[in-house]
Amino acid sequence: MQSVAARSAFTALAVLALLRAQGAPLSLPRATFARAIVIGLLLAAQSFCIYSAVAVIPVALALLAFNAFPMLLALFSWGTGGERPRTAALVAMPVALVGLALALDVFGKDVNGALGAAGDPGLVSCKSCHDPASGGADSRSKPNATSLGVAYTGRNAPTVINAAYSPVWQFWDGRVDSLWSQALAPPEGDFECNSGRLEVVHVIFDTYRKDYEDVFGPLPDLIATLPPKGKPGQTSFDGLDPSKGGAKEIVNRAYANFGKAIAAYERLLVSDNFEASKFDRFMNGDREAMSPAAIRGARRSWGRVTSLITWGLSMRLSERLWPSTTGAARAEATTWKYRSRMFSSLIRFSES
Repeated sequence: MQSVAARSAFTALAVLALLRAQGAPLSLPRATFARAIVIGLLLAAQSFCIYSAVAVIPVALALLAFNAFPMLLALFSWGTGGERPRTAALVAMPVALVGLALALDVFGKDVNGALGAAGDPGLVSCKSCHDPASGGADSRSKPNATSLGVAYTGRNAPTVINAAYSPVWQFWDGRVDSLWSQALAPPEGDFECNSGRLEVVHVIFDTYRKDYEDVFGPLPDLIATLPPKGKPGQTSFDGLDPSKGGAKEIVNRAYANFGKAIAAYERLLVSDNFEASKFDRFMNGDREAMSPAAIRGARRSWGRVTSLITWGLSMRLSERLWPSTTGAARAEATTWKYRSRMFSSLIRFSES
């Protein structure tokens, strides 16, 4: 939100400077002052709703406000001295408003497609946003623009099915370079689980110690004496002993192994292990799997060429840009942003 406000302020200053450079008057005529202010506020509200539809407020309400903007503009303009809308338009406005509200399920008990008003810390799991019953993704929001952990996320969670086949990049923006390091971000994410690596390591130590040690080796008893909560940027974690073999390295090592355990499970989540979708069955020759309307929609939305280009670029371009090699060759191909990360394929916790 702060970055959006900063960009908006910069844009406003740039427009102001351009108007001054052209000698345009900055004062508003008295006769249209109220109307101009109202229209400006409506535009600001519309822009806020466009942004908030994926981050701040329930999507349905944001879309309702956004789509009702032309009606609000006409009514407020009329109320501040502008032209009166035609009678037919006035009659159509409430009908359109009710239709939008019904289509977006605003009158339902939940305004965000069964997501709820807010998430519950401590009750959010990976399955909350990656439900295998929904293709390993989150289909609860309308129109699938966001997900809900302890708060609304900036993007809809991608599917975990076939994530193991992604050559290098993970997340929509490719900000991590391995499946195991991707699994470490949501537990500490402010909008996903809002937990911390100290909490995760304590849970492993208290509940899953034997399972962990069967795979990764002994967990030091020192963990029992560490603060119960904390992550990078918080004093409880940053104040741990940073020396080699110290408390901070112990926590980071256990947390990295936690990510590797999740990645190992995710490698089982391949499409062959799930019931094929109607589209997949259709593409495999079952011409009865999809209705005629769905087939027409698929042809219009995808098309053979578009489908191949989209899939090929999204899943294979990273392999061309980031050769799947090891050691020095891979290090040479990796950009600086991954070198600087604590959990990446290049540092000691990866052992790759």
